[in-house]
Amino acid sequence: MKKTITISGITLIILCILVYGALNLDHKTVNYAKDSNNGLNPVTEPTKTSVNKNNQRFFYSVGNRYDVIKKSDLLKAKSIKDFLRKEQMPPLDSYQFISMIVIKDNKQTDEIAMSKTDKLSKSQIELLKSANFSTHILIRSDYENISEETLQTKYGYWCPHLTIVPEQQAKYIYGQDALVSYLEENGEAVLKSIDENKFKSVSVYFTVTKEGLISNTRMESNSNHPKVDEKIIELITGSSGQWVPAKNIKGEDVDQELVFSLSTGC
Repeated sequence: MKKTITISGITLIILCILVYGALNLDHKTVNYAKDSNNGLNPVTEPTKTSVNKNNQRFFYSVGNRYDVIKKSDLLKAKSIKDFLRKEQMPPLDSYQFISMIVIKDNKQTDEIAMSKTDKLSKSQIELLKSANFSTHILIRSDYENISEETLQTKYGYWCPHLTIVPEQQAKYIYGQDALVSYLEENGEAVLKSIDENKFKSVSVYFTVTKEGLISNTRMESNSNHPKVDEKIIELITGSSGQWVPAKNIKGEDVDQELVFSLSTGC
């Protein structure tokens, strides 16, 4: 009997920890969004991610900044429900308003279009039509939700971020694993010499042109180690000519911006 009680008690404790962890994670995510009204909350990792297999101290990723949405899908949309996944949208009783905000240089711009329902307004449709590939858009919805238990109305908001991509995205000619291996092997020497305690996560944006070349390389956040930053730019630039360019819905080659990230492992 005591053994049964002990096992039950342990099980209950584990369940409580799991539930608390889930609630706490959700709480942190909501607060992070609320604190980022003047900037961004990076809700997703880049779409293509690979882990450094040779040196577990560092993680590499190359892909898009946020969740991706094809431009061709946006052009057909009449409602936000046409391009947002269900998990990106909470169950709602009423929208107060929905804002589409263009993001540039990691900041919200004054390019904003609004609607009062999930149906896209004329200004929102025009914004989506005029947005180029690699444009980042924050979709913020303020809403009210009525509790079935208390019948009280609760107010909140959610704000998924999207990156607009071509029909076919740019890719490294030898494959994603080969790209990460190239970055790892050629950057290993300079990374060995750094003070890891002073290292900061790196984000570098670059454009794969319709000719498969690399251009417009720019560092959004540096590593706090100039030699590392210089090496990263050198390696990304050095991959020029080794990319298959992105294609639009017509099959035409187009430019696409991607982001390279380097961070320390856990």
